[in-house]
Amino acid sequence: MNDSTQQITIRGIDFSTKQKLTKLAAQRGVSLNSLVVDALQRTAGTTTLEQRIQQIHKVLDMHRIASSDIDSAQKAIAQMDKVSKAKQKQEENDFSI
Repeated sequence: MNDSTQQITIRGIDFSTKQKLTKLAAQRGVSLNSLVVDALQRTAGTTTLEQRIQQIHKVLDMHRIASSDIDSAQKAIAQMDKVSKAKQKQEENDFSI
């Protein structure tokens, strides 16, 4: 698999959706592109747990949240990852013929 970044064009996004995504990106302190790439990676199942932890660390640091809370966040993310994998497996089973 090629690890280089690729570009795609998404057409058909209505104004309201783009406006909400732009606002959400601003609230999270990231670009619209970063927000959309993250959502696509999570949907495709290509975002690693480590990448998500790094993203959480960045947000927590940006908001000056204590390191003890970061440890709690890491534990929560690890639990969410287990749930996500179980849900993904169930969805794969639901769609298999």
